[in-house]
Amino acid sequence: MKILHVTPIYEPAWKAGGVVRSTSLLCRALAELGHEVTVFTTNSDGKGYLAVPVNVPVEVGGVKVYYFYTNFPSFFRYSRRLKIACKKIITDFDIIHITSFWNYPGIPAAKEATKAGIPYVVSTRGTFVPTAINSKKFKKWVYLKLFDQYVLKNARAYHYTTLLERKKMRSFKVQKPNFLIPNGFDLNEFNDISNRLESRRSLGLREDNLVVSFLGRLNWVKAIDVLIKGFTKLARRIPEAMLILAGPDGGEEKNLRKLVVEMNLVEKVMFLGPVDKQGRLNLLSASDVFALVSFTENFGNAAVEAMAAGVPVLVSENVGICDTVREDGAGLVVPVNEDAIANALFEMLSNPTRLKEMGKAAYESARKRYDIKVVAKLMAKAYEDILTGKRSPELQWEG
Repeated sequence: MKILHVTPIYEPAWKAGGVVRSTSLLCRALAELGHEVTVFTTNSDGKGYLAVPVNVPVEVGGVKVYYFYTNFPSFFRYSRRLKIACKKIITDFDIIHITSFWNYPGIPAAKEATKAGIPYVVSTRGTFVPTAINSKKFKKWVYLKLFDQYVLKNARAYHYTTLLERKKMRSFKVQKPNFLIPNGFDLNEFNDISNRLESRRSLGLREDNLVVSFLGRLNWVKAIDVLIKGFTKLARRIPEAMLILAGPDGGEEKNLRKLVVEMNLVEKVMFLGPVDKQGRLNLLSASDVFALVSFTENFGNAAVEAMAAGVPVLVSENVGICDTVREDGAGLVVPVNEDAIANALFEMLSNPTRLKEMGKAAYESARKRYDIKVVAKLMAKAYEDILTGKRSPELQWEG
């Protein structure tokens, strides 16, 4: 198939978020399967500009990428050259995949595809679930009515990454046939994870510490304050327990540090700040349980990475992958409640045999469900379904 993927930001803009990484991995993997993959994007890195050739095709990992110039790298990302390219060569493709909201690139792609009668699929990526739409609500609803509703209305299908996202989108007015395919990951980096003892020594931990870890933005939506309060109750029952919080400040670090002092946990809670790839692997290697108990989380990339490292996870019922965690026995699922979190952590850490079984199940679940090679084959099948009218059962079509 000749596939066009349209997205406002693409690799190597890794700092712009998980969507960039998952989109890039998908495009590369589809190309490895033998499909002809092209990407229309901008030269935005999220805030400024990428050091890439603009307005000409560049081969990136077997994918033909056009980084079209934008005058607005941090907002809207309007690109006249991208608009012209959509008008000129949109008919060269069999199918179009749009991952672009609150940004310009998806608008001309949807418009020209509709004119030409070429089907396109939209990955919503949690953009329109209630909690996301309520952020800057007025501006988003105006933009939605003026622009993005057209993109949604004329799509042949929606792609959801989790069952939770599908459930939340049912309240949205514009409905289309939709299918489920999770985010894909390159799991090779987790095959040679750091030595556990060495990782613990590098973090200043004792060998007998029972480590609960978190990796992500220190933002209110992650419910880290509730995690800390739950951990406080756990620490009274398991004195050797430690909590490690890694990731950049998302506006809550000062408050969280203050809470740690108030809870008398200064010796039991570590703040690592942002970590690089090796730092992330060290953290996971040193962990007994990975916790992601967010108020809302469309998918849960960090939890999947922990699972890939063989670390059992504790996730809230608001995290997108909670259903598969429960189904595969890769950890426990709880409401965002300090008592529930404390009890679940105690249940996991006080039973070494069961914890080990969960870790093994987590490792296997990650490879069965989230390996990018598995995900790319499913996405290719979804494209074929859209083109032929079939409904492959493994895609869990609805509508």
